[in-house]
Amino acid sequence: CGETLRDEDKFFGKTVIQAFRVADLARPDEILVSGELRGLIEDRGFRFGDERRVTLKGFSGQHRIATVAWL
Repeated sequence: CGETLRDEDKFFGKTVIQAFRVADLARPDEILVSGELRGLIEDRGFRFGDERRVTLKGFSGQHRIATVAWL
């Protein structure tokens, strides 16, 4: 979650790249969200599974990601 740049119907920027990196880590039938997004929506009825720390290409440090419990 965060700011994006928009050019007509396409979005660009660090946030878009980070979202792609997180989504690319998901296994079949799995939804992943960043730790930041989890913090913003966890009180809105969403349920989450395991949280893990990962390295995202092009981003420094470790990043928290969590599975969304949807099944």
